[in-house]
Amino acid sequence: MLPGRLRVKVRAKLKGRWAKGSEGSDGHKLAEGWREAVEELMEWLSPMAHDTIRWQKERHLEKTNFETKPTAMLLQTLHYSDLEKAETAIVEVLVGLSCIYWCERRV
Repeated sequence: MLPGRLRVKVRAKLKGRWAKGSEGSDGHKLAEGWREAVEELMEWLSPMAHDTIRWQKERHLEKTNFETKPTAMLLQTLHYSDLEKAETAIVEVLVGLSCIYWCERRV
């Protein structure tokens, strides 16, 4: 369900992660590291994602009700964010969640 560019980036990042392997590394420590990294990324990404959803909802209501004063500013959404930075953060979150899941299942 990901856009093509993100799918390619996630696949390449995951292949790189598993190619390096985690020979002899403690799965619990690796999962903790990823958990912290994902939390940090989500602190940056979540507010913009919520504002994007709110903006889209309000935009839809504007079209159906002909209201002219939106309450969510478009500038606070992912629409105007740095595309590379947003995509990189999304890829890191997906790879991190995958690694956390893999490490937790392995232990």
